[in-house]
Amino acid sequence: MPRLGVLEDGFGTPILIVAALTFLGIFGTLGVYLLSQASDNMALAAASEDWQPTEGKILESGFSVRGVQKRKQAATTHVRYQYKVDNTTYTGTTLSFEKQDSFSPAVAEAKLQPYPPGADCTVYYDPQSPSNSVLIKGVQSSNQLYFWLGLASILCGIVLAIDCGLGAINAHRFPPPKVPLF
Repeated sequence: MPRLGVLEDGFGTPILIVAALTFLGIFGTLGVYLLSQASDNMALAAASEDWQPTEGKILESGFSVRGVQKRKQAATTHVRYQYKVDNTTYTGTTLSFEKQDSFSPAVAEAKLQPYPPGADCTVYYDPQSPSNSVLIKGVQSSNQLYFWLGLASILCGIVLAIDCGLGAINAHRFPPPKVPLF
């Protein structure tokens, strides 16, 4: 049967079956993780499109950096703001509904630039539960990236598993000829 040939039929049926299950397990798990991250965030982000605006004030903002090598650093943004709804004061900590710990330091700094401590800001709050709020409403590009990477990872795992499965069938049906050693 025609196939991609990621692993040659000559590896034999058992190895190809193990490879198929391994590919499916690794890429499937990664894909499910990425999809779950994206779908949770995307659902909240989509809901925030209809949230009400109110005025607020930034209490704190900044980011922390992880990683020793400059080009491998990741930054996590932190923001704390205060706002009022119906004479009740709330404190929020959500910048946007995207993964807040995967930015480069430069991107984190740019995202926080409009929100220095003491600045006035627009806060979007859930009219059904005013304690839920965000500064940047809507679905962000990183949410979509995680979604598409998750789907691609699952698809890749399925394709590689099928390819190895076809190789196992080929190896079983058409074993390589025995070559005499002498």
